Amino acid sequence: AEIKLRHPDRASDLYESALKLRGNHRPTLRALSELALERGEQQKAALYLRRLAEDAGDRMERAQMFERLGDLYLELNDEPQALSAYNEAVKAYNVPGEEQVSLLEKVLKLQRSTGATEAAAQTSALLVELVKDPKERGERRREAALLAAERGSVREAAELLEQELVEDPQDEAALV
Repeated sequence: AEIKLRHPDRASDLYESALKLRGNHRPTLRALSELALERGEQQKAALYLRRLAEDAGDRMERAQMFERLGDLYLELNDEPQALSAYNEAVKAYNVPGEEQVSLLEKVLKLQRSTGATEAAAQTSALLVELVKDPKERGERRREAALLAAERGSVREAAELLEQELVEDPQDEAALV
């Protein structure tokens, strides 16, 4: 009622009181995270989202909450927390499928920017397997080869490029 009356501060206090009675009441946590976002309190919203994600019973909801949390941490320029949340989302999916390519791309970007080359190589290899478009798979394979070379695994890099040439002999980018 306080929200409808345009009193979000009072609503927030009431929601906080409700949480004292039922610590992980999902609708209350969701409402508090939304109120915090509306007020520009991203750190506070992140705390509520984390609680929602950790308490989610359904693995799909858990994954979506962690991905949303990762997006929020990215807005806050907190790459380590964002990467941690995205990794939790990937874990919640158990075996990522084609639908999670965008999530894995976020993970890969953060792994590269934080210097987690080994993890980036694994994520890149997973993306090669998940992508169906031959042209995009070729780009992914070249990226995986580059990561392998950065790790000092020249043989693995060569194998990846060779696989790309077998799949698409006309791929000039694999030769460069």
